[in-house]
Amino acid sequence: MIDGIPVRYDIKGQGAKNFLLIHGFIESIELFESFSDKLSKSGKVLTIDLPGCGMSGYDGRECLSMEYFASVVYSVIQKVQFGRSIAIGHSMGGYILLALSQLHEECFEKLVLLHSTPFAATETRKIEREKDLEIMLSGKKSSLIDVNSKGRFAAENYKKFRDEILDMAEAVEMCDDQAIAATIRGLISRVSHGDYFKECKLPRMMIFGKQDSYIQLSRAEEVASAFPDAKVLWLEHSGHMGFIEEPDIIIENL
Repeated sequence: MIDGIPVRYDIKGQGAKNFLLIHGFIESIELFESFSDKLSKSGKVLTIDLPGCGMSGYDGRECLSMEYFASVVYSVIQKVQFGRSIAIGHSMGGYILLALSQLHEECFEKLVLLHSTPFAATETRKIEREKDLEIMLSGKKSSLIDVNSKGRFAAENYKKFRDEILDMAEAVEMCDDQAIAATIRGLISRVSHGDYFKECKLPRMMIFGKQDSYIQLSRAEEVASAFPDAKVLWLEHSGHMGFIEEPDIIIENL
């Protein structure tokens, strides 16, 4: 229980290394299952259902900010006494990771942004999020399912990862409707952590999919060039879900 709500977490594996995985928008622990199984051969892996996602609760707040999510993740880390970790934030999880690390850098050995950026949402992205919010408030949640499942994968992977795409759709269905709306508000209002990411003394890494329709290649190259001290991994055959589409390459390079 964290601040009065149930928060589901899972720890698997053993060894000297610790890995923290923070999922993205309307995702859940289940989506990390195959990746965390592979990663658990190298150490302990902690995954968490963020509030309003998967089997975790939601307290009804109007805006689920990245800072709030970060505080919940930090509370879980403290309660389970999880040691310093290589932290991997997928998409929205990257924004949460940076918000947490800026306050509690001592928790981490390395920061990995997976299909994520350290910057605030662009004006174009804010407009897109506003449209998503209108869809949720009008009760048309089902129209988000295709965009947030099949649309996240590289076109060449649609058939190969059919089951995983169905899992993505199920993850959307599992999320509380009002929590989705609150999360969208949090994404619209999120702040930039670009200055922190540039000055951070921890090893930093960014991973991008060359076929990502969310962070298109030109934008990814622009972001990568802004942080020359950070390691960058390019996934040739991935969209926005590299931990499913090309997990072994990611693990080899962590």
